[in-house]
Amino acid sequence: GDIIKFAGDAIICVFLGNETTRDEDPERYKKESMDRCRRCSVSLINLVSGDVSPLNMHGGICWGEIQFLRVGTEIPEPGRAMFMMAGHCVEDAGKSLEETTLGQVKVFNTGEILLSDTVVDIDQASLTAYSDEVTSTISSRTSLPRYALSYTSLLSHQRIFAQLNRRSKLEMTTDDIRTVSVMFVSLPDLEADYNNVKNQKMLNDVFNCLINVTYKYTGFCRDFLFEDKGCTFIAVFGAMKRGESDELAATLAAIRILNTLQEEYDMETHRIGVSSGKVFCGIAGPTVRKDCIVMGSEVNMAARLMGKAKAGTILVSGKIYKTTKDRVEYEQGESLKIKGFEGGFPSYSPSKILSKNRRSLFDLQSSHSSVIGRVIELEQCIKWASKRVKNHEAGALVLQGPAGIGKSVFAEEVAIQLNTFKLSPVFITGSEVEQTSSFQVFSQMVSDIICERLGVDKVDDINYQTNDVERLFKKSTDRIICSIIVPQLAPSIQLKGLGLSNKKIYEELHKIVIQLLCSRPPSLIIIDDAQWIDKKSWVLIQDILLKCRQMRGDGPSLHKFMHVIMVVTRPPVSDKDTISTFLSWLKENEASDSIEQCMYMNISDMSEDSITSIISEELGSKVLTTIDPAAAEIVINAASGNPSHAKIFVSWAKEKKIIVQDNDGVWKLKNSAVEINFPESMNAVILSRVDHLDYELSETLKVASCIGYRFDVEMLAHAMDCELDVLEPVLETLEKKEFIDEDNNVIGGKCYKYKEHAVFGSIKTLLMGSQKIVIHSKILHFLEFTGSYDHSLLAHHAEQCGKHGEAAMHFEQATAKSLDSYDYGSAQQFLVKAIQLREFDMEKTSKDTDGPKREQDMKDTVIRLLILKKQLGNVLRQIARYDESEKVLLECLALFESKADAKRDWYFKKDALSTIGVLFKEQGEYEKAE
Repeated sequence: GDIIKFAGDAIICVFLGNETTRDEDPERYKKESMDRCRRCSVSLINLVSGDVSPLNMHGGICWGEIQFLRVGTEIPEPGRAMFMMAGHCVEDAGKSLEETTLGQVKVFNTGEILLSDTVVDIDQASLTAYSDEVTSTISSRTSLPRYALSYTSLLSHQRIFAQLNRRSKLEMTTDDIRTVSVMFVSLPDLEADYNNVKNQKMLNDVFNCLINVTYKYTGFCRDFLFEDKGCTFIAVFGAMKRGESDELAATLAAIRILNTLQEEYDMETHRIGVSSGKVFCGIAGPTVRKDCIVMGSEVNMAARLMGKAKAGTILVSGKIYKTTKDRVEYEQGESLKIKGFEGGFPSYSPSKILSKNRRSLFDLQSSHSSVIGRVIELEQCIKWASKRVKNHEAGALVLQGPAGIGKSVFAEEVAIQLNTFKLSPVFITGSEVEQTSSFQVFSQMVSDIICERLGVDKVDDINYQTNDVERLFKKSTDRIICSIIVPQLAPSIQLKGLGLSNKKIYEELHKIVIQLLCSRPPSLIIIDDAQWIDKKSWVLIQDILLKCRQMRGDGPSLHKFMHVIMVVTRPPVSDKDTISTFLSWLKENEASDSIEQCMYMNISDMSEDSITSIISEELGSKVLTTIDPAAAEIVINAASGNPSHAKIFVSWAKEKKIIVQDNDGVWKLKNSAVEINFPESMNAVILSRVDHLDYELSETLKVASCIGYRFDVEMLAHAMDCELDVLEPVLETLEKKEFIDEDNNVIGGKCYKYKEHAVFGSIKTLLMGSQKIVIHSKILHFLEFTGSYDHSLLAHHAEQCGKHGEAAMHFEQATAKSLDSYDYGSAQQFLVKAIQLREFDMEKTSKDTDGPKREQDMKDTVIRLLILKKQLGNVLRQIARYDESEKVLLECLALFESKADAKRDWYFKKDALSTIGVLFKEQGEYEKAE
């Protein structure tokens, strides 16, 4: 047989008979293919449901005719085309599957139920001949052929290509657990029979429509397939590269798809489900059938929501609703019972997109947060901008910095202060989820100018037939051309009727926009999130800056045309980014005196004092001394100079009660030994940077995170199975991209450290348990091979790769070294870990083994626990934690009474009692001690 689709928790397979019998004896051909399928099903039931497997399965079989179809465009680009299988027998096999219980496979054509003990007679000779033929074909295919990549999804293409071309041997790190938004679209209007051209064209057109909308909102097609529910389209957002808001992007894409299918294809029965959460995203399958799968409960949730939605509607999960309710209006329906999930779920159906509020200066002044720090940068910006205003010069101010560093707040502060120079602010955004068309950035500004001059409240109120629109433009064709930016100005058919080339249309459009801008007083045009601006908008911005210079001096009336453009952006990811191209153009033209003076400012990390002020503000502490230094240090390290990270972390730490306020009003860490993770919202911002790296770079960061915040280069090379000369250029690139720094404070081999604690903490979340076991095993092997005597380090890596007994032994040796140097604090921590691991081993031994060996292992573990608990009690006594010491020693006695051999192990009881006696004596409780 052959696997056509691996759909997460289901596989769709096809079985053929021998080609020689197909025309000569159709009935025999049918029997051969059915027998192979039935035989395979019984084998799978036994294999999957066996003692060694934690899984179960059920299935459906149907004999019938199928069609293999290629849908999509002729564009040679991965993800734009796809092979799919159609036919009524695919649906019928799916229906049979739904009628079975676990351990059963139902044959649709006959009603037969196959079980694990069903005997299937089969012509063994023909099966062997066919099997040999398939095996020889597969063995000659050592890697996925390049041509096949163009027909896989873009998601699969990128990951498989990266895996085939990597220099490291550690393949598995292309897989990860990540937060992804999933969209399921049910298309029951599409027929399952594609023998006629009309149906094929409809299928192809709908696929292209779905792909275009999905790509526009930064998503990727995961699958387009026929199943028991008919035709289904599956898209994922954030599976390859995280966006600004994948939840919002998925929701906007769903709304656009719903409306487009209704308006352009007269489809009324389609249903959409959208969900978001952590899923497995990675490569599955052998070389000849590799594919990238997105798998997890949230994928199932999206599918179930699609099934529960009414025809022509969308249902979203609770997380999608909470994340997007500020931008999308919802109607809440009745509670839903969803298969595979406990309890009821509230249903949310998006009704319309809420327009993002324009910020007037009044709104800005009333809601703006004051800028902490940044005094020097602010003075420089105001000085530069005020000079432009006084000299009637235009210019561009570029603010650059990573996400969350405070660029937008800084830009707002500049706008408020420049208002004293009569420079009115205009806020527009280049946010990626709003890029629904070219020139989208100018759409916001031009729409406002037109609405203001026509006296209407919003752009949807414009009617080119009733409003006096013509008076805004010099020529009647100008109105039609401007509809590229504001579609309400003219129907699209009029634009096509002009008969102008694209080049001429865009030249005229630039002139029209500049004329409209001339009608405004001098403005500070703030373009936030400029990294998402489309290329055509950048070209128009460049033209505006050039025209400003050329028109200055042509007369006093044109002095009005003096606009300062403030571009607020993240650092470019690569030289090919549109923002990189714009910055290069800006510097070239500034050097040649083609444009006015420009200013570039990098908004960098805040000082510790500024971050401490933000922490204090978030905690509501008016005096900085009310924050415990240890708690402040945790947040400062987590923030790594980023004010947004500081706010997110403080809010999360308060909610999780990691930081609590004591009776004196001082904020402290609730537990100093707790391992600090990072909130998901903070991880998403940080990891969006990691997603833009080549796989070789992101893989290196992942593996290095298992070593620690600081990592040895030689150890990393061993963990990645690669040579040092291969690894060193990768580390140099990561250093240039400001992810890591060389650590010069380490004596011995070459070491690096993560530039930010937040990056280190977030990257650790990408690795799955199975990946960590492999990596930590390699690190442990390296440490043992090089003869390391750092027992606490050996213990950590042994524990992470599941060697609990070995880890406990190393923790015990680390305890002995700590006690030799009278470091009771470290000894206490090591003993607690050793006890936890020994207790885990004891529980595992009691479940997994039988007979004399189990009994001996249990005795050995009990003795080790008695020794460790007595040691811990002694150490706690030494550091005057008497109550805890007494509790541990009493636990030691209880363990002796319940598990130990009273005759053989009596001296352990004597030692425990003696230790408790000394404890009471030191506290002055002599009677108890006696």
